[in-house]
Amino acid sequence: MANMTEISRTMAQNAFRAKTTDEAISILRENAQFRTLKDILTAADPQHDSEKELKKRIVEKLVLHHPDKKQESLERNVRNWFSGRVRTISREMAFELCLVLELSLEEANRFMMRVTEEAIHWCNPEEIVWGYAIVHKLSYEETMNLIAETKKILPEGSFGNDSKNVYTHLVRSEVLQQLQNTPEQLLSYIAENKDRWGAYHNTAYDLFDKYMRLLQNATTDTGEFELRKEQYEKQKKRDAEAKMDDALSVEDILDTYFFRKCVESTTEMSILQRSIRMNWPDESTLSKMKNRAPNADVSRKVLILLFLATNGDSSEFQMEDDEEFDERRTRDRVFRDLYLRLNRMLSRCGFQTLDPRSPFDWMILFCICAEDIWETDRRLEEVLSGLFPVSEESGNEIKE
Repeated sequence: MANMTEISRTMAQNAFRAKTTDEAISILRENAQFRTLKDILTAADPQHDSEKELKKRIVEKLVLHHPDKKQESLERNVRNWFSGRVRTISREMAFELCLVLELSLEEANRFMMRVTEEAIHWCNPEEIVWGYAIVHKLSYEETMNLIAETKKILPEGSFGNDSKNVYTHLVRSEVLQQLQNTPEQLLSYIAENKDRWGAYHNTAYDLFDKYMRLLQNATTDTGEFELRKEQYEKQKKRDAEAKMDDALSVEDILDTYFFRKCVESTTEMSILQRSIRMNWPDESTLSKMKNRAPNADVSRKVLILLFLATNGDSSEFQMEDDEEFDERRTRDRVFRDLYLRLNRMLSRCGFQTLDPRSPFDWMILFCICAEDIWETDRRLEEVLSGLFPVSEESGNEIKE
C-alpha cells in the first residue's frame, strides 16, 4: 500500500478498521470516495488542465478523430464521463484517450488498468499496435490504418484467436523491443509470429481451470469438508454429506462460492449495486470461459472470487505450508499474506491489483480483513446480502 494516494490509503484503512458487516455496508453506501472516470482522466492528464480545459481538449481531439460523428454527440459523451452519469467506457475508447492525452507507454498502461481493470495485453496484435502508436505518438488515423494492415497480414479468421502456449509475461520484453522499430518491421514481426498471438489471458485461464477443478472435486480435508457441509446445509438445505461423495456442479459452485442468490435483485439497482453486480458470472458465463468461446475471456471478478474460494490452492499463489496451520498468526499477518498473494496473482494475469476506490475491490478488502481466512466467505455473503436485500428500494447511490 506504500504507493497509494492519500485517498486510496484512507479507503484501505477504513476497510481494515470496519468491525462488522453493517459498518462496512454503511461505509460503502455513505462515506466512500470511489474513483470515477472524471478522477481517472484528471489524474492521467500530463498537462494538469482544469476540468473545463480538459473536457474542451478531449472533445476537440475526438471531433478530429471522428469527422463522421456530430460534435454535439461527442460533447454529450464527454460531459457524461465527467458528470459520473457514465462510469465505464470500451477498451478501444480507452486506448483512443491515451492518444488524446498524449500519454507515455507507462502512463497509458496505468490508465488502461484504471479504466478497464486490464493492462495492455502484449499477446494481442491489435493492442501491440496501440502500444506502438502510443510510443511513436501516431495520429488516430495512422493508428487505425496500422491496425487495418495488421488484420490483413494475419490469416483470415485468426485475429483474436488464441495460442494456448504463449504467456504475456514471457513475451512482454520482446514485444516492447519491437515497438522501437519502423511500422514495416513491426508488421513483419507480427506476421512472422502469427501463431503466438491471441486475445485471451492464458495465465488467468490456467488458474481459472485449476480453481474450478478444485471446487468441483470432492475434498478429503476434514476442516474444508465441515465448512462445505455448513454451507450446503444453510444454502441448499439438503444433505451435504451425501452430496460430498459427488463432484460439485457449476450451479453448486455459483450458489456456494459466487453467492448467486445474494446478488439477485428484482428492483432497480443503485449505482453502487450495479457496480458490484456488473459482470457477475452465471452458468452460461462460466461455461463460455471454460470452453474459451469468442469474447469470453476469464474476467478479473471471476478470478478474484475463485481465488478466495480456494485460497489460491494448487497454484504458485497458494499459502506457504509453514504458514497454513500457524495458530499464532495475527489478523494483520493473515490479511497481509492473502492481500499480497491475491495482488501477485492479479498482476501476473495482467489485471489491476486491488483498488480501494473500486466498490467491488473495497468489499473484497473488507472481507479478507478477518482473523481467520475461512471467515472471508461468511463476510462476503453477509455484505452481499446486506447490499442486495429483497425488499430494498433503489436510491442508495455512490456519492460523488
